[in-house]
Amino acid sequence: MKATGSRCRPAASAPSRGPRCGCVPSIPARCVWRPETHLHESRVDGTFGGVKDCCLDAARLGLREECHGFRVPNRIVVKGVLGMAAPFPDWNDLRDILLITDAGSLSGAARLAGISQSTMSRRLAAIEAHGQPIFLRDEMGRMSPNARGVELVTAAREMAAIYDRVKARLTDAPPPLRIASCEMLSRLFLAPQVPAWAMRADSSADLSVHDDVYGLDPESYDVMLAPMATAPERSTGQLLGRLAMALYAAPSYVAAHRIRGRLDTLDGQGVIRASRALADVESYRWLARLGGNVSLLSPNVPTMLEACAAGLGIALLPQELAGNDARLLPLDGPQAPACDIWAVADSKTASDPRIAGFLKWARGQFRATHAEARTA
Repeated sequence: MKATGSRCRPAASAPSRGPRCGCVPSIPARCVWRPETHLHESRVDGTFGGVKDCCLDAARLGLREECHGFRVPNRIVVKGVLGMAAPFPDWNDLRDILLITDAGSLSGAARLAGISQSTMSRRLAAIEAHGQPIFLRDEMGRMSPNARGVELVTAAREMAAIYDRVKARLTDAPPPLRIASCEMLSRLFLAPQVPAWAMRADSSADLSVHDDVYGLDPESYDVMLAPMATAPERSTGQLLGRLAMALYAAPSYVAAHRIRGRLDTLDGQGVIRASRALADVESYRWLARLGGNVSLLSPNVPTMLEACAAGLGIALLPQELAGNDARLLPLDGPQAPACDIWAVADSKTASDPRIAGFLKWARGQFRATHAEARTA
């Protein structure tokens, strides 16, 4: 046989054998001469050129160390047999290994990949060539990875998960930003302003309103807006600003208790006070110091407003919420501290661009739309 680079000609001594490589005349040829390309084609995987299995057979039999102008690469001796180091599976191979593992058979893997079983079989043969098996076969024909295969499957799953995350981040629409708040802030800020943020950020928002926002599981929201004294532990917070507060009572309560003029103290009056985390806000701590008899405890400001309008007692309410309610009268008394409004997120997720961007936007927008907030 005449060898010139990666080209070969049919063996001159064996013309009757047809277009063959002629590397090993004593065994069936495993590659076929293609005169139109002047290359030989492997019958194993259909590729052209280079050193093929027939050449390796020749080397193992000691017939030649060089074939088609190439010296047999990566020559190694294992128990006295000349062989070749198997190429390590690449990402395409890992995907096929993962498909076969999940399907448990070549036919199942082929269906998942949308190819024929023979194609999948040829792929596996190429992966397991040179004595490097990946799968074990049981008596029923089911396939499961061996020790080497398990490590490759683990790597394949990790790479697939990374790919899926990158694909979701770059191509899929992100999930809506979950915003939790109380009814008061929903009315005064979020409901009218969040749509503007969604358009600006090209993202959707899931706004949920709760009677007791302080009792929520932190896993149930991305951002929470509420009156607070400070951000909770393990949270990253942004002080949005402050709401002006004042004392209110229903006309029926004022008449029944003969309130005339200024109230310097609430001793002897029925008082609607805050509970839970809302009670720690400075404005409601101030209310507790004025005295009075507790007629209702609630962590929800609109609930306080409704109880006040029903004549249950005096309540400390945001001026924006109660000032235009005809059922309530403002009372002349000490100047109430403003109520701090916070937006908080879990410290582990606060650096997410959407969450960090919303916190920054919320602070600027709150201060732009609430006069008292600009003094914070």
